[in-house]
Amino acid sequence: HPPAVMSVGIAKYHFEKPVYSMGGSVAAGQLYLVEKMGTGADVTDNLKWYNLFGDPSMLIRTNTPRMYKVKHAARNSDRGVEVTVTAVDESGKGVAGLTAALGTPKGLLDVGQTNADGQAKLVVGGVGQLEPNTAVTTTGYNAETQTLVVQQ
Repeated sequence: HPPAVMSVGIAKYHFEKPVYSMGGSVAAGQLYLVEKMGTGADVTDNLKWYNLFGDPSMLIRTNTPRMYKVKHAARNSDRGVEVTVTAVDESGKGVAGLTAALGTPKGLLDVGQTNADGQAKLVVGGVGQLEPNTAVTTTGYNAETQTLVVQQ
């Protein structure tokens, strides 16, 4: 059945050729389905019926999310408010590759990625102070998601 063949393709690409996002995995599964079964009516129906709602960049975990600690430091600069986010594991080593996003209930302000030291520098230009309830959220592949309110 086409859905079963598509799910095999999703698993193959997700685990064998690291495609970590939901959208990438589903697209790979659909291509695998066409490769294995052609473009008959049952295959094209499966492609039409398969709808992905939500964020196709969502990361799919394949392991227990790793734990880490997050701290931040906010300071004023000539560029605006700079927020340095630092993520470290249990041994104190920086966690690289996490996405760090700075935002308010009104919207996103800046996004960055932690480097080898576990740091990401986020900047809100042209302001002297952050709005109340500005928060930083960190997440990553096979990593827990954390959100904390920024204290300036």
